[in-house]
Amino acid sequence: MRPILFTGKAVSACAILMFVLFLCGCAVDVSQYTASPSVMPTKTSVEVSTVPVPLAMTPTPQQNTIGLSTSIPVTWSSLDLAGHLLYIAGVAKNSNLLLEIQDLDLKTGVISPIFQTDSWVDAAAVSPDNTQIVISYAPPAPAGAAHGSQTSLYTIPRDGSQPPAPLFMPASDQDQYDQPVWSPDGHYVYFRDVNYRASSIYSLMRVAFPGGKPETLVDWAYWPRISDDGSRMVFVKIDPVTQVNTLFVAAADGTQIQQVPLTGSYIPQVIDVPMFSKDSQSILFSAPDPTQSFTPNWLDRLMGITVAFADGSIPSDWWSVPVTGGVPRQLTHVQELALYGSFSSDKQFIASYTSDDIFVMKPDGTGVTLLVNDIGGVPGTVDWTP
Repeated sequence: MRPILFTGKAVSACAILMFVLFLCGCAVDVSQYTASPSVMPTKTSVEVSTVPVPLAMTPTPQQNTIGLSTSIPVTWSSLDLAGHLLYIAGVAKNSNLLLEIQDLDLKTGVISPIFQTDSWVDAAAVSPDNTQIVISYAPPAPAGAAHGSQTSLYTIPRDGSQPPAPLFMPASDQDQYDQPVWSPDGHYVYFRDVNYRASSIYSLMRVAFPGGKPETLVDWAYWPRISDDGSRMVFVKIDPVTQVNTLFVAAADGTQIQQVPLTGSYIPQVIDVPMFSKDSQSILFSAPDPTQSFTPNWLDRLMGITVAFADGSIPSDWWSVPVTGGVPRQLTHVQELALYGSFSSDKQFIASYTSDDIFVMKPDGTGVTLLVNDIGGVPGTVDWTP
């Protein structure tokens, strides 16, 4: 599930929790998976916690001890996958849900914890030189505070040996930063700024690494991804009135913006997590199939809630469209929540994160194979590293 935009009536924490539980209870179809059910870990239910409210920037020491490495059966051995997957997982501990950055060795099946928090982390992006991780993180509440700190961008070493350090200081206590991705040369980190008091709630930004100052590239935009040659950027823009999503490409500095026109009998109004194909001639993105288009339900209307499109709360699949535009082509039929993809180094496979599991597929959507089952029902990202 992705961040949700609440407007209209004030809602209680209990009501928000009910809403989150309602979304997380949606059924998904995993019939496309090819992994053997006999070796899949058994799913367990966990308590879902709400996102912290922004307060301060200074992190407090972690109170939770990270567990030891574990291992799962390498049921995908026939695919001869190499490298590591770095991803977010929810870990149940003492009736609480802890969020953890985990590392899966695709050769051995060993899962190693990198970072753990009882606060909030929903994205982790590894630097191209495989030494740093940028995370979207809200530190635990300072002593005596009623709520947690605001979500911002932090760095940690790839091995998790040091606590998170702020990448830069937020512009105000209203700015929250998430969706980090690196440029292929490691010179920039791209991300989204969310400020509900600004005229443009969402802004696509980047910051030079290390030590640069954040710069705004595109308003009302998010989910940036950079082409392998570092020259182009794909992202989603949202219409502030209709909430309809549109695909755009631009130069990596935010200039030369061009819409990717979608044609055909079905044009998704919900578009999420776009990325360039292995040859950069197409764009892969997440969207619901024609039967899953968003319509407000009774709970939305009762609570005065508008669910921001591209929030990951609708069962979706992977789609593809040429960079020049055209008819979207559905690649999968998995009906999963909160999809997020990352290519293998050789571009032969895509690892796909969902709120329930991680699967791998070929770039054309075939060969869907389950890798990790039950990651806690939380939103997050996956990054395929050497």
